[in-house]
Formats: sequence, C-alpha cells, structure tokens
Amino acid sequence: MTGEQAAITITGRARDVAAGGAARPVRIDLAADRLTIALDGSAPVAAAYRDVTTIAADQGRVLVVLGPGSTRLIVEQLGASLGTLIGEVRERRAREQLHDRFIELPPDERLDLAEYRIGDEHGVAQLAYHGWGFGLLPVDERRPWRLVRRADIDAVEADPASGRVVVRERRRSGAEAPPPIELLGLGADVERHRARLAGLRDGALSDAAAIVARLMPDAPFEQRQRAGTRLVDGRAASAADLGDAWPQAEAAVLGDPIYAAAYRALLARGAPGDAPLSWLALAPPQPGHPDEHMAWFFVGLPGNLLAFELVSVVADAT
Repeated sequence: MTGEQAAITITGRARDVAAGGAARPVRIDLAADRLTIALDGSAPVAAAYRDVTTIAADQGRVLVVLGPGSTRLIVEQLGASLGTLIGEVRERRAREQLHDRFIELPPDERLDLAEYRIGDEHGVAQLAYHGWGFGLLPVDERRPWRLVRRADIDAVEADPASGRVVVRERRRSGAEAPPPIELLGLGADVERHRARLAGLRDGALSDAAAIVARLMPDAPFEQRQRAGTRLVDGRAASAADLGDAWPQAEAAVLGDPIYAAAYRALLARGAPGDAPLSWLALAPPQPGHPDEHMAWFFVGLPGNLLAFELVSVVADAT
C-alpha cells in the first residue's frame, strides 16, 4: 500500500476494556480516510486515523485507543494481520497528522522505520521525508515529534561500518546547539538515507542561491554567497546577518515602490533614538522551483510589536 490508501479488512476478536467481559468477534475496515471498528453486539465506531491516540502491540494483542479514551479495545487472534493493522494505522495516521500541519508526503512511498538516538532518548521512529524537510515520529507515543526543516539541516554524516547516519541541526542565535539526531542500525540503507538528508540540505541552499543570483545579478560574488547562505527557505535575515550584502538584498526585495514606501514609513515609526530593526526573507514557492520566489520584510515597532509584509504578491494589508 502506498499513498493511495487501499481498503483493507481485518478480522479477529476484541474486548472492550471499559465494559469488560469476554472477547467478541471484531471486524476492522481500513478505508482511505477512516477506520471502522465493528465489535459484535455493539454499534460500529467510525473514526479518522488522527483519532487513534494509541496503538500498541504486546504478545500478539493490540491496544487501540480512540480520542481521549472513550473507546479502548484489546484486539487479538489477528494472525498474520497483526503487523498489517499496526503498520497501516500508523502510516495513515502519520499522513493525516502531517497533513494537518500542512506537510504533504509523497503519495507513492511508505514511511521508513528506523532506530534513533537523540541525547538520552533512544527508540524506534517513523521517518517521513517531504520536500521541505523530514519528520522523526517516535513509535512510543509519549515521545515528541521532531519536524526538521531542510533549511535547518547543518550537516549530515554517515558511518557505513556501523550503519549510522547523524543529522546536525543549525544552532539558532542565542541558543545552544540541539543534540544530533542519530539514525542507527541502517545497514545497507545508510547511503540511501544519507543521500536523502544531504539532498534536502543541498536543495535548500541551491534554491536560495538561484533566487539571490536572479535578484542580485550585479552584486559581487562574496555578497551573493553570503545572502544565498542566509536567505534560505523564508529564514529572516537582518543587516547584521547579511553584512555588505544588505543594501543589495534590501533593494531587490523592495523593488516595488509601494512596498518600499511602506517599509520606509514603518522604519520611521521605530523607537526614537534606536537603530531601526528590520529583516528580509526569501523562499521558493515549492522546493526545487527557484525560478519564482516569495519575499517578506519584517520591521520592529515600539511596544515589542513586529510589522510583517508579504511583498511578492499584490496585497494591501500589513
């Protein structure tokens, strides 16, 4: 099954944890956008995959919890379908929950499972690759998700001998460097994951460099290099970040006189005597399409306020 979400029917026996009593025949239908649980003698329960708050296996049985716990079933006697039930529900739930976060996964590939370590945390997680980055979704539902933007991948290292890939994230200003994400026991898949992760990082930098080159063709090479490594996938950059490249980048983003006037008016409203605070940001509309771009500016205002303007499309609100 790929992103097409094929229909699957699974049968076994289940016991309602809240009601107690003996296990009864159960039919579980996995449709494209929902699952339906029909427990013999009870009304069928239909739910979206995102409604599954727990699905865990123990010695051939599966605990399925929906919502805040109003439906809690122990499902057993699944035979070869045990792995199918767990794998499909986790796959489809992850896709729905990522979709809720405006993250779309490639429809023609399944999520990978990988052992991982982050600091003292060690477990197994689903790996979800998408155009803007990747997600590490621990199987242990008590653990938080890690959603990493491709622009925040600082380095990717591989050790084929041990089957390990290490992802280091960019350190944010004023913060400590986050612990690396280690993918363990990858075996023959080491190079596939290394290439996928490094490709995300390189794609972000390539898109940014192409946008900067198109907007600032006459800027010196060093200025274009500096801007291309900082104006990545909507990451806001200040004059301090861009250095000598700031005037050229500012002029390129504010090419429309209307937005340039709005920008100058907002700068003038800054706190008297303070240096104006402003930032620029650029991004492709889709990964791998730097022939177009989106652009923003941000201006700090008194009262700890921030003005934001999208300048790459026609809009009047700030």
